[in-house]
Amino acid sequence: MSARTPLTKYLLTALLAWSLSSCAAYGASYREAKISGYSGAEIWRQIQEFAKTRGFRADPEVTDIGRKIYQSRWVGQSVSFRRGDRKRFWARILRDDDEVADWLVRFYVEVEWVGDSAKNMQPEEDDWEFSHQDGVKESEFRRVLTLAFPHKRRDSDKSGGVEARTGR
Repeated sequence: MSARTPLTKYLLTALLAWSLSSCAAYGASYREAKISGYSGAEIWRQIQEFAKTRGFRADPEVTDIGRKIYQSRWVGQSVSFRRGDRKRFWARILRDDDEVADWLVRFYVEVEWVGDSAKNMQPEEDDWEFSHQDGVKESEFRRVLTLAFPHKRRDSDKSGGVEARTGR
């Protein structure tokens, strides 16, 4: 066994902190759900309903029904002596040019926090940084999609429904 000096412990701690902060700097990665047998309008309504019932309000500067992008405003800016967090929901509906192709819904729920404890009480926009993704809310959204869009048959006998994937 090797004895660790205080300098070695300090360097290991600093290296760990740096590596964790560099990972967090990349931001959220989206999840995917493939939906077939339903219209884009039905999927859009379900995205809006999920957001509304979970306390997410659409950000009118980013949300665009024509481009099928939904982004909520930040919610839950609870700031205390320990730290403040906020989260937002993002979703996008994609489809190939082929009208019989499946829809692809990309989504994530990102969480930001104030890293500087001196700014916790009155953070400015630049004080917020990516913390993590809310996997519980993402799983809940995937479950809502699965329940809202069960498998059904199309004219081409291809089954519909939701297929889950994860991506970046």
